[in-house]
Amino acid sequence: MTKARLRKKRIWKKNIVKFATWNILSWSGRSHEIITELHNFKIDFCAISETKKKGRGTASVDDYILAYSGKQKEERAHAGVGLLIHKKYMNNIDNIEYTSEQIIQVTLKFPQVKWCLLTLYAPDISKPKEQREEFYEDLQNVIDQIPKDTLLIMMGDMNARVGNMPVPGVKQCFNEGEINDNGDLLINFCSMNSLRMNNTFFNHKRDHKITWSDSRGWHSMIDYIITNRSIHPSQILDVRA
Repeated sequence: MTKARLRKKRIWKKNIVKFATWNILSWSGRSHEIITELHNFKIDFCAISETKKKGRGTASVDDYILAYSGKQKEERAHAGVGLLIHKKYMNNIDNIEYTSEQIIQVTLKFPQVKWCLLTLYAPDISKPKEQREEFYEDLQNVIDQIPKDTLLIMMGDMNARVGNMPVPGVKQCFNEGEINDNGDLLINFCSMNSLRMNNTFFNHKRDHKITWSDSRGWHSMIDYIITNRSIHPSQILDVRA
């Protein structure tokens, strides 16, 4: 390999940004484990859901800044979302919107572009449909306020099984075959807002697609990395579990 190609490869690797999403079940007592995993995989941004962390705010955790949004102090701990941001991006943080215990929005400002990162935790399929639809109404209100030229990255546990039937520009076939009511809600939302479910565009082995499983052998893909049209598909190198 020539020196010029080696230099180009180094620059290319330097510009890779790694995003992750993780349902952690609870932040309490697990912060060390979570940060260790982020270091191991060299993650820049990690959306965490079901934190069960009350209140709203930011905290310094090792090499990361945690922005979190949860239930009020007097309420029972439930749901909760957060975004872990590597401290090298600390000066790029422009704004944080604490929408609810299911949605948090962090805007980062760079010289020529803005990023909007959303951590999401959608109600599971056992919740009343009105509650699940209300989540998407709240999310739509957030999306409507984001300028179209902003690079939008939505990450989190959507509790949605979207099947393997392609929808042009929205999802591809590299997914499990099952679809549920939450999956229909997510597909419709992404279609209306020109959003791309990136997990479904990469043909990996089953173990690198599935994001949830249990001891009885049940498994599904319910966590997603979703982007808008301001991010070209060629900029997304891989998405895997």
